Amino acid sequence: MKILVSILLVFFICSFANAQRVNYVSYETSGLISQSDPCVKCGGSGWQSCDRCLGQGTELCKQCFGSGTVDVSCRYCSGTGYADDATCPVCYGNGSVTETCISCSGYGRWNCGRCGGTGSEYCSFCGGSGQR
Repeated sequence: MKILVSILLVFFICSFANAQRVNYVSYETSGLISQSDPCVKCGGSGWQSCDRCLGQGTELCKQCFGSGTVDVSCRYCSGTGYADDATCPVCYGNGSVTETCISCSGYGRWNCGRCGGTGSEYCSFCGGSGQR
């Protein structure tokens, strides 16, 4: 039994030592040492422009579609356009009024939900490692 455990231990140590060997390539121009070639998508930075906001950090508000305002039913006439048998003095008979969008505070855009407003995210090809 001791022999079997000894053999397994030696095998494990040799396997672990072989797995830890990495070929290092020195780039003389930059003085950097890298474990492998840089990622072709991010150029080795590990970051890329956000695919959702295209690197802007913001996206169109889904509530107002970028206008900053929304049309809501008039509260005074309940959307009928008439109050007390006359044209509503608040909506002027339209039945709706324009208000500032509360989702984007009237800006028409909000921070991107994918990148949190930074405009960049981890590279999807290398997972942020910067290497292939």
